[in-house]
Amino acid sequence: MALTAEEKRAKKRAYMRRYRAINPEKVKAVKRVSYAKHKGEIKLRRAGYAAQHYAKHRARYKTVRAAYYAKNKEKVDQKNAAYGKIHREEGVLRATRYKAKKAGVSRNDFTVSQWRRMKKLYNYTCVYCGKKPPKLTQDHVIPLSKGGEHTFTNIVPACQPCNSKKRNGPPLVPVQPFLLL
Repeated sequence: MALTAEEKRAKKRAYMRRYRAINPEKVKAVKRVSYAKHKGEIKLRRAGYAAQHYAKHRARYKTVRAAYYAKNKEKVDQKNAAYGKIHREEGVLRATRYKAKKAGVSRNDFTVSQWRRMKKLYNYTCVYCGKKPPKLTQDHVIPLSKGGEHTFTNIVPACQPCNSKKRNGPPLVPVQPFLLL
């Protein structure tokens, strides 16, 4: 009597289960070689699946995160505070981007890496007074409130006193921002 297609698949699955149980090292070696060969496409596929899964179950993830936060509030707050201390600059830049977004600027594409490059190009000095302060701030040459953009063509490094003195007026001294590519 001939086996049906489903019975053949069941027989093959049982065989493979036994083979994997008997030869785990061979199976791992084959998987490692296959993964190394197809690493890029596997990562892309996994990222796509993860994004689709998250989009499909967004509400469930939100409730699970909220429940975890309610249960572990102190632990999460301590972890976030420690991260904020280490990555303070990124937090400040994120807040500045948010401020620009709220102001409704037409272009809001200034990144952390561009800010780091800009500070290096200006040799970590204030464009207005020429001093090297411990902390530089982003100064918008044309202020956001006057229609300026939050982009590398409109931002220069300035010390806090000079930035505060300028407020939303014209630059204290004529300045030409570097054009980063």
